[in-house]
Amino acid sequence: QVFTLRASGSLSSRVNTTLIVMAARVSFGSPQDNVAPKPVQPAPPPRRNVKATVKYNRALLKRRLELEEWVDEALRDIYECDEDEDYEIEIDIDEMLELQTEEERVEFLKELLVDCKKPTDEFIQELLQRVQKLHKMSGNSAR
Repeated sequence: QVFTLRASGSLSSRVNTTLIVMAARVSFGSPQDNVAPKPVQPAPPPRRNVKATVKYNRALLKRRLELEEWVDEALRDIYECDEDEDYEIEIDIDEMLELQTEEERVEFLKELLVDCKKPTDEFIQELLQRVQKLHKMSGNSAR
């Protein structure tokens, strides 16, 4: 409803203006009609089309896989396990490479293989040689 108030002279224009402003603040339409327009946000700067790809040294990956398969076969032999059986230990080659000296690596392996019934010295020496070759192939200097 629109209410009008009639007044004489210049007061009339002020009252009408006030009533129009008040009418604009109150409305009885749907909620969508009352929603204030959202402020326009500037578009984000365009993204560069950059793809991060890791380059793999396939030869190094192949050698590492061969080493892991050799370790698996050798541990099955020393622990006298069939192919469907698991042995009790896991040798982390990366952890072994973090050790500073050859003696620390030998000690690390001996601690892991302490429960083994068969001799492990030959296995340890062969593993150290293979790991050292792998380490050199990866471009790191021997520790």
